[in-house]
Amino acid sequence: MAKQAAAMMAQMDAKGAGTGTITLSFGDKMTIKYNANIAISVPMGSGLTMKVDSKYTGTATSSDWTSKGGKIAGTMPTDDVKADMKATVGGKTVPMTTIPFKGAMDLRQGALAYTCSGSSATLAAPTVTWHLTKA
Repeated sequence: MAKQAAAMMAQMDAKGAGTGTITLSFGDKMTIKYNANIAISVPMGSGLTMKVDSKYTGTATSSDWTSKGGKIAGTMPTDDVKADMKATVGGKTVPMTTIPFKGAMDLRQGALAYTCSGSSATLAAPTVTWHLTKA
């Protein structure tokens, strides 16, 4: 996910790295548990670099999820996912507006596609693709 976020800023030569986990559990409920960190570094010119560190924690749950024809649909009304973001330029903290993170993938539009093979799966949302392996 970090590499994809950095790739969106490719014209700025951004680099991204991620640590932690995003765990999806399927059953009567579908749960997404976040404990992940994303770090993006963007050269700004004049020797300055902007660094953005994002930490995602919490859980989103759906009790009405369905899958059919390669799409996952439903709602994720239980969502306590938080995003904590910090930006620095030249080592100094700069103000950063944090957009509320609805850790739930948008299932309502049927835009989340999936493919499965053996012990792996790929989930593709409009802005990010997750390659998953069975734990």
